[in-house]
Formats: sequence, structure tokens, C-alpha cells
Amino acid sequence: IFLALVSSHLLHRRSMAMETFREKTFRSITLYKFEEGVNVDESVKLLEKQAKEKKFDIVVHTECGVDYLTPEVLRHGFTHIFMMTFTSKKDFTAYRSDPENVENSATFQQKIKDVLMFNYEAHPIKLLA
Repeated sequence: IFLALVSSHLLHRRSMAMETFREKTFRSITLYKFEEGVNVDESVKLLEKQAKEKKFDIVVHTECGVDYLTPEVLRHGFTHIFMMTFTSKKDFTAYRSDPENVENSATFQQKIKDVLMFNYEAHPIKLLA
């Protein structure tokens, strides 16, 4: 019975995630190239801490990662990616203009050599069966 309940719960969560994915969303994707000598792990933890704060409940999904596989010639020194998903451009704008976010961004910018950012309305593409 326990396994059936867990399985049912996981299927429900997957179904909910797929429904969320099918809807139009607004995404912000940022690629980072850190300054030499910067403690990158500490910097990434700062980003993760900010993303986890319940204050920003307009953020639907957040993820980050490190590129270990792409040849340097293709990634031009950018090593880390940070992606945030919002339900609308309005929510993204509210997040970006929040005083706490502005302050955190200013602190974080001192550790960045370069940044590449895309902010866009995501249009899901239905895959062929």
C-alpha cells in the first residue's frame, strides 16, 4: 500500500510538472564568467540562497548548473548558468525591481567578469508522438 501511495504521489507530481511546462511562462537565463581569484562556490551559494528565499514566491522554478563538457572555444569562459521561471513578464519585472534583489545583484556583480542574459517568454513546443 505504501508503495502504491508513493507511486501515485510521484505520478501526480509529474503530471502537475508537465501541465506547468505546457503553459506559457517567462524565463530568465543568465550565464556567468567569474573574475579570477573569486571563490566561485561561495558566489553560487549566494545565488542559491537568494533563490530559496520565500520572499520571492513569484518564482515558479529555479535551477543552476556548471558546464564541464563544452569546449572552451564554444563557451568563451562562461562556466555557470542560472535559470529562473516566472508565470509572466509582470512577475519577472517585479522580481527584478525588488530592492533586496537589486542590492544582492550589485554585491554579486563585483565577482563577475562577464554575464550573458536572456529574458524571454517561453513557448512550449509539442513533441511528435
